[in-house]
Amino acid sequence: MDLAEKIYPLIKKTGAKLILEPGRFLVGPAGVLITQVLYKKNRGKKRFIIVDAGMNDLIRPSLYGAYHQIKKLKEPHGASSPEVVDVVGPVCESGDFFARERPLPQITEGEYLAIMDTGAYCFSMSFTYNARPRPAEVLVKKDQWWIIRERETYKDLIKEESIPEELFSSFRGSPLSSKSRSTSSMRKKKTILNPIPFKRGEVDEDSF
Repeated sequence: MDLAEKIYPLIKKTGAKLILEPGRFLVGPAGVLITQVLYKKNRGKKRFIIVDAGMNDLIRPSLYGAYHQIKKLKEPHGASSPEVVDVVGPVCESGDFFARERPLPQITEGEYLAIMDTGAYCFSMSFTYNARPRPAEVLVKKDQWWIIRERETYKDLIKEESIPEELFSSFRGSPLSSKSRSTSSMRKKKTILNPIPFKRGEVDEDSF
């Protein structure tokens, strides 16, 4: 407000119209990305915290070095000496990181971290790389909460894809087709990798 009071008289003299687009300033702090620590690893003197969120969920640090504060979801009991770590995701890319050389409190496997100020552009810039469905969005007001965007599923990833009938017909009657059908009939279920939260679960083939 102090800045506006200084600028306004100068602009008023020129007759110009001042248009502002505050955008991220207003809604950035309204969003928080919650992620769970999968495990920790050391490589020489380098320490890594691997979380279940990835660059596909929040690309800003990798894309242009945006800084997002990272906090433990639950405040630690008692003081602990900080450790300098890289907070990274599970995606197979060197750019899959949220923080590099960041001093953070001691973090253990299974804990939840809050990546702050993700309310602006973060979901609109998210994508499904590595077949990773996007996370749900939850609206929180004091002690109330609502799911305002459902978590994507494997079916969501492939719902817009189709295979031309001609390709199916060209394989009908071939040994490969027969073998594929027999293998499918012998195995009622298959195990797939659920990208969020990276646990294996069984899914009926008939449901797809």
